[in-house]
Amino acid sequence: MEPTEKQKLYEEIQYFVLPMMRNVQTWPFLRRIRYNRYDELELVHNLPPLLLRPEFSDVDIYWLSTQAKNCIVAAGRHRRFCYGTIVERVRKLLALVPPELHAKLELRVEDLPSAGAGCVTELLAESPMTVCRRFRGSLSISDAIHWHCRFSKSGNE
Repeated sequence: MEPTEKQKLYEEIQYFVLPMMRNVQTWPFLRRIRYNRYDELELVHNLPPLLLRPEFSDVDIYWLSTQAKNCIVAAGRHRRFCYGTIVERVRKLLALVPPELHAKLELRVEDLPSAGAGCVTELLAESPMTVCRRFRGSLSISDAIHWHCRFSKSGNE
């Protein structure tokens, strides 16, 4: 069965966050404290059950209204890898929410900031090594190359 657009967007959000979280664990202890990545972990920790359901439910609405909203607000204050891309994925998810569930949403497309720096299309114009340097080691070079190859071929924005 082909995944729905909702499932693809959730997968891409996980794909951006999880490799970065793995790399953070290789950092020295004090650096991990200084560059706290709690907001990103909070964003993805409830995604696995959402990936299994092809249609939107109240759980998706809760995730968009709390975890996505909190991550976007908190990560927007810091320079985060692919912040703009996560914002764009959330924007697309909000557009896919069925009309009957719109009233339950606490996050609106108008509330979202513009994608800005870190959007996939902007980062694809840079080399993987430049992307690694730009985000101070949040992403390993092997992950950056893998990420760059996957998204430059797929044409994802």
